[in-house]
Amino acid sequence: QLAGEKCWLLFEPDSKWLGAHRLPFEDSSTFTDVDPFHAELPECGLHVVLCPGDVLVVPRHWFHAVECISEWSLSLNQWLDAPGDTEERVHEAI
Repeated sequence: QLAGEKCWLLFEPDSKWLGAHRLPFEDSSTFTDVDPFHAELPECGLHVVLCPGDVLVVPRHWFHAVECISEWSLSLNQWLDAPGDTEERVHEAI
């Protein structure tokens, strides 16, 4: 996080109550019809507030929702390929 603050909610991949789903051929995003910031959440997941200088590593396949809680914010994101990513992309494509 470079400037401002962001609230992150993170949920394990097996959080079925989210109804999480992926769009075919979209390998970097998971979507849900539930708004975690405005839903009655079961007691699960992690709540993190990032401030300037903080770094957060989101585990592979974890669902996350992010909301700016300061007037503005600036952050830098980096996605890294993990072993098995290529095989998963092929599996989703066929």
